[in-house]
Amino acid sequence: MDDNNCPRIPGFTHNGDCNLICKSSDWKDILVFFLGNYGAHAATVIGRPGQSSLTRAFSLVLALFFPGAGVLTGITAIASLALFAPTELTRAARAGALCIVVKADRHPGATHDVEASHQQVSSSEHDETLSHHPSQFLRSMESLAYLRAIGFCYNAIKALISIGQLLFSVLTLYETRGNQIAVFGYAAFGLTAAPYFWMSLVNLLGNLMCPQYPNIFIVNSPTLDQLRTEAEGKGLAHRYPFDGTVGRISKETEARVLDVNGHLLRYTTALEVFFNRMDPEKSPETWTLVCHAVVAYMVAAVPIAIVGGLSRFDPGQSAAYQRVWTMIWLCFGPMVGIGYGMWVLPLFESWPVLWRTMMIRKEDELSEEALVLGHEKKTTIHGNQEEEKTKGPGDARPPNGTVETRSGDAPRVVIWTQLARFALVAIFVSVYMAPAVGGFVVVGQMLMQYGTCNKIN
Repeated sequence: MDDNNCPRIPGFTHNGDCNLICKSSDWKDILVFFLGNYGAHAATVIGRPGQSSLTRAFSLVLALFFPGAGVLTGITAIASLALFAPTELTRAARAGALCIVVKADRHPGATHDVEASHQQVSSSEHDETLSHHPSQFLRSMESLAYLRAIGFCYNAIKALISIGQLLFSVLTLYETRGNQIAVFGYAAFGLTAAPYFWMSLVNLLGNLMCPQYPNIFIVNSPTLDQLRTEAEGKGLAHRYPFDGTVGRISKETEARVLDVNGHLLRYTTALEVFFNRMDPEKSPETWTLVCHAVVAYMVAAVPIAIVGGLSRFDPGQSAAYQRVWTMIWLCFGPMVGIGYGMWVLPLFESWPVLWRTMMIRKEDELSEEALVLGHEKKTTIHGNQEEEKTKGPGDARPPNGTVETRSGDAPRVVIWTQLARFALVAIFVSVYMAPAVGGFVVVGQMLMQYGTCNKIN
């Protein structure tokens, strides 16, 4: 960067362009650049109906490190076409703000009452338990299945912020076209704003296409009517009233929904639901999800074309490490973000509190598939005597007069397995965050090297 032909101004440089006047960047300049080009864009990501604070915070972190995750939420909102729904209920359903209540044992292939937490209560002993644990009764009796097919709002503030951030990013990209690309080439720090600019644009369109719902609403159904009746019979109606229900679906519609999605009720976390929706033998939605993912990847890759179009992928005078970090960040951010948005975020959405995020379960909350057969105990009743023996995986089901109980080993094995799985996911996410962290560091170094510049005549 030769400033010999430019007028000398004490305390300022020109970075080889006499039309620029630059001063050394301090921490305030770097902070403004980071907040304006990265942080504020992540804040424009669309939230989901009824989203918890934990899940919302995690989605913002994902969008900050992997802009593709934010692009995915915008694409999902655009694809819902909720703006063109004929009725308010249809609009809410397309936005994912409606759910129905169904029996937990109403899934295909169920041939017996669900045990443990899914068992229906009928005996006097259980009736006494219910009076002490009414919330457990309501949780154990029912599960929620989301419908795909009421107060809401179009978040005008977020839309205005998105427009402001888009203008800020366009200005940043425009200023990059000159001397900055000549100095740093396609690694220029201004070009690193392209994925975040694109994420804000997609989410702005999604915000306009799909209204935002702060809550999820329950639709009236025959099963909900039955639950109301049973709650009243147990004397729980005054403690757990059903207020704010909307609409009604018929018994035939309820059965049709269960025929399509009922098999997902046997799984206890949204992560398990996602992987089983990807199994073509279990779910009719597999190819729809695959097509959705392909489109999302194509849209998320647009910033790579923007960087190439502005820089012609000319390396300029940049160092090799600067190009490596910024390009890995550019590619991993959109591409890995799509995958994380599809299967890591559901892990946090399974339970809206932190310790539940690790998928820890109590023994009475484990499904039949989760209990380890090798640790079951079979208790056979002979008169007043009880005989216990360990049941292996190949043993037949117990005959009449035999009562099965679960040992404490099975839940411990399952919990440790789930903790190990969560740890692997956390390590996997952390490893792929490294390019973003390295990219942020390199951008800070380039800002210190290049300075904060303004154009002059």
